[in-house]
Amino acid sequence: MVDDLVAVFVYLTNTAGQVNDALRRGQTGPHVPLARCVTSGLTRLPTYRGATILRATLTEDERAWYREGAAVVEWGFCGALTTARPGLPGNTDILIWSRTARRTTLMDAQVPDRVLFLPGTVFKVLHTSSGDRNQIMLRELAPSEVAADGAPTARVALDDTALTGLAAAAEAVRSARSIEPLPEAYTWAFHTPPGLIPVTAVPRSADADETVPPADTTG
Repeated sequence: MVDDLVAVFVYLTNTAGQVNDALRRGQTGPHVPLARCVTSGLTRLPTYRGATILRATLTEDERAWYREGAAVVEWGFCGALTTARPGLPGNTDILIWSRTARRTTLMDAQVPDRVLFLPGTVFKVLHTSSGDRNQIMLRELAPSEVAADGAPTARVALDDTALTGLAAAAEAVRSARSIEPLPEAYTWAFHTPPGLIPVTAVPRSADADETVPPADTTG
């Protein structure tokens, strides 16, 4: 148990970018046992249910890959915030309705509003929009909500509840100027779009962060 929590601390403070890049590409190596320990440690932390946000740099084609009603799978640890922090880099807000994301403030108090979704989490695309702030809205699915072919089952009531909460979170994003920005060291910790594989392991600037969609298996 202690070793697993230490792994969570190491991941949060040192190795997140490298581990996530390797996991999402399906690579083998020493990151695999570390990721297993991190996953075990995270399951011992409190869960968060509600709206979360991250911000990514996406092309028009990449935003179009998020088709409303489709399911996407994230094979790395997906970091998100429960607070609408100002100044996040990117051109697209990705708002996720969480049911099991783990709060990490007990392990790293520098960002008390940070949560992590575990590898293999499936999300349903609820809504996408373009404009002054491009938006993608997702809902975390329970295993029972995913059919054998990987498609999400119909749970319209849950979708509506999530959309209502995410719409309120989107409004909070627009008025987040008075909220304290992230510490500089964490600027890129909430920049990974679920289901898309970054070309670069750890982005250095918004211009350098390019992503490519994986093979579409959602039908």
